[in-house]
Amino acid sequence: RIQSMTNTQTEDSLKTASQIKELFDSGSELVRITVNNEDSAKSVIKIKDLLIKSNYNVPLVGDFHYNGHTLLANYPETASILDKYRINPGNVGSSDNKNFTEIINIAKKNNKDIISFGVSGGGCAGFSYKWNYLDSYDNSYSVYPIKDNVKLVEKSVRESDLGLNPQLDGQLLRIPLPDLSEERRIELSKIAAKYSENAKIAARNVRRDGMDKLKKMEKDGHLSQDDKRIYDEEIQSLTDRTVTQIDEMLSKKEEEIMQV
Repeated sequence: RIQSMTNTQTEDSLKTASQIKELFDSGSELVRITVNNEDSAKSVIKIKDLLIKSNYNVPLVGDFHYNGHTLLANYPETASILDKYRINPGNVGSSDNKNFTEIINIAKKNNKDIISFGVSGGGCAGFSYKWNYLDSYDNSYSVYPIKDNVKLVEKSVRESDLGLNPQLDGQLLRIPLPDLSEERRIELSKIAAKYSENAKIAARNVRRDGMDKLKKMEKDGHLSQDDKRIYDEEIQSLTDRTVTQIDEMLSKKEEEIMQV
């Protein structure tokens, strides 16, 4: 799924909600927002309310770092409103750390997914799953999904087009992460290019849908020909900027992947 992240101050609920709507209208299916202090945690409630009032049902991912366990515990309504929690095990703590455990328990209580990025020893991973327990070491992840989801998670990882070969051992799913050889880096660059192309296709589909709506409004007499032309140009301009941004992000990501 296409995921974006806001660059506003989450404390500014009006600007953040507005940008979330723009991202959603541009094809983003998930939107991440930074939740790094009490004001931003409180603002999540206002942001969700603004989105609902504007008829935007956008899944929100809270991006947490060192104090995520405290914010989720102190603001249970925020913990309930967010659709997913994004954490980095490297700055939350390991699986035997009480901060890490507290986030896991809050996620289980609210039936939320956790997206985890980062693994010690190199490699990269970004899997979304229901948590029971996670341990990361060297170049592999050991995951204990909820019992009924074990085979589903294995199948999803295997078919993820990431070149991963999960190993199932009872309820334990071990996911070795390939070393980043030159061949592997080229492979990851191709995967990034594929996601980039899908994002551009989504942006152009939004442009098409928008222009179709304008055409219908003009036909029904709700929009003048001049106004339609202005809005057509604005939609095209927004699409062009979006495609350019996607190309720039791909170029940056390819440079990161290929950097030894």
